[in-house]
Amino acid sequence: MNLQTELIFQIFFQIVTAILSLFFYKKHKSIFYKLLCIFLIVVAITESIGIYQIKYDIIDKNNIHLISAFFQFNLIALMYSKLLNEKTGKKIILFLSFLFNFYFVFVFFNKSLFPFLIAIGCINSGLFSFLYLRKLLMSDKIINYKEHLPFWVSVAFLIFYITSIPFFTEMAYMQGRDLFFLVSILIIIMNLLIITGIIWSKKEVKY
Repeated sequence: MNLQTELIFQIFFQIVTAILSLFFYKKHKSIFYKLLCIFLIVVAITESIGIYQIKYDIIDKNNIHLISAFFQFNLIALMYSKLLNEKTGKKIILFLSFLFNFYFVFVFFNKSLFPFLIAIGCINSGLFSFLYLRKLLMSDKIINYKEHLPFWVSVAFLIFYITSIPFFTEMAYMQGRDLFFLVSILIIIMNLLIITGIIWSKKEVKY
């Protein structure tokens, strides 16, 4: 399977996930779900633009991926601020989000640091997911954990963001795109888990 085919499969799942999130919007009316929908739409649009740029060898002069990363990781932080409502959880999210956004300012003026910004965002998102899963494990909801959408989203984020950290930290030194297929596989797995959660989980009273 060549790079173009891999990217087509990847973007297909990302677009399908975004569309399904809107289709099931009436089922999951919560702030968490609204933020998730926005996140999935931003990702789908950004990756579609990315494939177009790769196909026609277009340089991202408008910093689309940098700006998208800013919104994606801040949306994830907002999503988990609605789930981790205890003081400790909110403080961790606030502190790590501050570090991410502070570093974003430096990256905006030095694009070569972009891969490390993504790595920081991945670490933050993975930690947020872990903190929620830990909270879920210690609550009564663990009995029916498969029925909770945040469980599926958190597992999906944890698998993708933690395992892709080494890739993004090394991306600045890569000579080609030979290893990008691994990220495509992780993205597909992440989207399959989110789709499962959107369809399978039940409506939450509130987040």
